[in-house]
Amino acid sequence: KDDDTGFIMDRWAFSASHLKLFWDDMARMGMNKSKRSIQYAMRRAKQAMNNDEMWTDDDLTHLGAALLSILLDHAMIHNNGKEEPAFRIEKRWSHTGNRSKSTSYVTIHDRLHKIFLEDEYMSWAANTTRHLPMIVPPTRWTGPKEGGYRWLEVSLMRTHGSNVQREALLQADLSTVCDGLNILGKTAWKINKEILDVGEYCWENNIPIGDIPSRDDLELPPEPTRPSFDLDRTSDTEDPDIKSQMTAAIQAYKDAIHKRQRIHQKNMDLRSLRCSAMLKLNQAKKFKDFENIYFPYNLDFRGRAYPVPPHLSNVGSDLC
Repeated sequence: KDDDTGFIMDRWAFSASHLKLFWDDMARMGMNKSKRSIQYAMRRAKQAMNNDEMWTDDDLTHLGAALLSILLDHAMIHNNGKEEPAFRIEKRWSHTGNRSKSTSYVTIHDRLHKIFLEDEYMSWAANTTRHLPMIVPPTRWTGPKEGGYRWLEVSLMRTHGSNVQREALLQADLSTVCDGLNILGKTAWKINKEILDVGEYCWENNIPIGDIPSRDDLELPPEPTRPSFDLDRTSDTEDPDIKSQMTAAIQAYKDAIHKRQRIHQKNMDLRSLRCSAMLKLNQAKKFKDFENIYFPYNLDFRGRAYPVPPHLSNVGSDLC
């Protein structure tokens, strides 16, 4: 019996494989969102996270699904006096030739997106990435897990969970690879303030140029009106003129649908590009007064070297 919660719990190994059982127990026993139960859940999660057991793809999927469910159920935003979900699942259709398939996406509420844009993601910047440029040279790489940042753990190779590659790294002679990454990492860089000023001016005045996107969405046409006749029975019509008109109407309807979908997708892409541009500009402003900045490097799964920071780096887009 747990002294904090009053619930009888089995002895667990506190590993990733037990997270789903823990989630089921929480639902079955009806633990509410009291401070005590939340503290208990946090303590159990820490014990699971500190365990050395390898997380399987199924473990990660279950954990991700549980976290996504919490986000969708409880993240709310006030809009016009009403409380609405901040995120929702949206299904979109894509068409390739005569084949169509649907894909589900997590989409953000327009009001929340507008708040982020007005704030230029500054209130959220601390949560976007931990891997920033460094103002001192990175720690020298000496092994698969030893090197890069001084406090943050970074792997020498982005294996994406491949046990084969992890084992190969443990068995390989990495001295030459480490020397190459160390030379790249100790190379000093500096923010070009003149280019930064131009980038900020273009962004603030909505001048799309290079990798700076427009701050305005493309005009989305209204939802096209579906033809009143049955789309699947055009072949039953014997009159050639009527059949031709029906075929043309069907094609026009499909073309309008596809055009609207393309514009909608372009607007979604613009949102991603705006977020990326603001993160790059904001990070560049933070580091512009340092004489030297450094980028720790590691390898992708093909063995190519890249800077670890995902936004501001010396091998990014034309902006930075």
